[in-house]
Amino acid sequence: MGVDLAGVQGTGRAGIVTPDDVEAAAAASAPAGPRVKQRRPLRGYPRAMAAAMARNWTEIPHFSQTLLVSAAPLIARRKALQADGMQVSLNDLMVAAVAQACTEVPEANAALAGKAVIVYDEVNVAVGVDTPHGLAAPVVQGADRMGLEELSAEIRRLADAARRRRLTFEDIGGATITTSNLGPAGVDFGTPIISLNTAATIYFGTVADRPMVVDGQVVAGPTCHMSGAFDHRVVDGATGARFLRALGAVLESE
Repeated sequence: MGVDLAGVQGTGRAGIVTPDDVEAAAAASAPAGPRVKQRRPLRGYPRAMAAAMARNWTEIPHFSQTLLVSAAPLIARRKALQADGMQVSLNDLMVAAVAQACTEVPEANAALAGKAVIVYDEVNVAVGVDTPHGLAAPVVQGADRMGLEELSAEIRRLADAARRRRLTFEDIGGATITTSNLGPAGVDFGTPIISLNTAATIYFGTVADRPMVVDGQVVAGPTCHMSGAFDHRVVDGATGARFLRALGAVLESE
């Protein structure tokens, strides 16, 4: 990279010059451009995530589909559960719905392994968690076999461990499908990236009142966009549509 190591201040142990130091020195000697306010080394979990996402986007042929579903039943279900003393979020209900839809359309709970498509016999849902040190995706193991209260408690445990940097290898491995929910951040719609060794990532947008047609009349009601990104080597368009319809039916069930 044309960097003279004699002029580089090492930041490693005992002043050792690291690859990050060399890259920073090369960037500092590059031709003038926009002023840089801050340079953040990409290391640890964010660096691993960046490498994984680049590989996944390059290797997996994505296609996405979207449905707009009524969120009124979801909100009513949450209120009823909270009235019974259960601590549950809309995201918990969404993750539970994804797990149930996987049992109804198992072809989406699958992956490409060499020259074969494997359909998993368990549903392990990776749940995106925003943390101070970057995005984490801990895995709810056996989500299809959990009751809602157990699933909700496990999501809270994993989210807390992610924010404290206390996730174990067992907490982050073995995902069969991924969910991403930026609804609490006010984002309406998104198309996610599929994780390696899975065939689908499901994205949920914000729950908000929007115009909808009921019995021929335009009324305001709570709705939610949900998007599925699918690996086209494993899931075709019709199968992706069946999965999203099954998921929508679970979410809209009374």
